[in-house]
Amino acid sequence: MNKPQKSERWAMYRLIAPVVDFANSTLGFEAYFELNQTSSHGTSQSVDIALLHGLEPRVMIEAKRIDRRIAAEQISKYLQPNVRGLVTYGINWVLCLNGVSKTISLCGSEEITVSVDSLNEIIAFIRGEEIIKSGWTTEQKYVDPVVKPGKLHKEANARRVSNQISVAEDVNSLRRAVVDLSFTSALDKVFLQALSEQFEKQCGIPKHLRCEVRASRIVF
Repeated sequence: MNKPQKSERWAMYRLIAPVVDFANSTLGFEAYFELNQTSSHGTSQSVDIALLHGLEPRVMIEAKRIDRRIAAEQISKYLQPNVRGLVTYGINWVLCLNGVSKTISLCGSEEITVSVDSLNEIIAFIRGEEIIKSGWTTEQKYVDPVVKPGKLHKEANARRVSNQISVAEDVNSLRRAVVDLSFTSALDKVFLQALSEQFEKQCGIPKHLRCEVRASRIVF
């Protein structure tokens, strides 16, 4: 947690999946990634992790990047009655069940120290054990991230290299450009050669037409 990366996959595999796997070790449910669900609004989305009993989801977890805001509505609209839902980036967890939710943080904002009591409460919720009744609400407020990932220092930044652009001023230069084209089909070259012949019959490239030439294509 002290050196988070700016990636949803990092949060899922480093922080979220270990907690879910440990909780599921006593349940024996099938862990399923990207379970497609239809929301109460009629929209479709793949939920990041679902714990299935047979074909029925019992727990659904929506994973977010560690610098994202989270709220119960991000998972509650996909939950059937008595299905437990969680939204988390690995530090703050929003627990959802039957229209109410509760936010639990694994650590304080002052320092990254894991609270064992908070961790046990999250595990108990995933397992469907008796939950602590305090802190549950029907309000669905957004929870801000506790920490932000640091920017990765790069020794060098990659830069895109663009093909040089030139302008074909006459038919002969256009024909040479057609011959030199790379990544172009034979049919395209036949068309461009025929177009060049028509330009020649009409006394050259029209003045109002700009003909840009690159190594990979010709743009009019």
